[in-house]
Amino acid sequence: DGRPAHLLDALPIWIMPTDLVSEMLPAQLGLFDLIIFEEASLSDCEALPAILRGKKLVVIGDNKQMNPPDSSDDYKQMILEKLGNDLPRDTCDNLLPGKSIFDLFATAYNGPETTIRLRE
Repeated sequence: DGRPAHLLDALPIWIMPTDLVSEMLPAQLGLFDLIIFEEASLSDCEALPAILRGKKLVVIGDNKQMNPPDSSDDYKQMILEKLGNDLPRDTCDNLLPGKSIFDLFATAYNGPETTIRLRE
């Protein structure tokens, strides 16, 4: 497929923007032991393919930062219809444009055993 597979063995740590992950890395669940997702408040669900390449995940974000750009209500409604009733409503809402990966994971894993909050 043109991707240099030998580089994955040679380089144990990769740092790249999420939009390049699908171009540069194989679409393989659990490809990496750990994904550290920094600035999750600024990224939306388009980052999920990058996140799914990890066995474990650390999400770093700030709930007071601006969310990713929003879009029209018609577009959001179309996405909700495609998601159907398979997911809880609050999960679906966090997959819409204008919501961040930080929002999604804060909803999904909001508990003292899964969340560490730092205060400055």
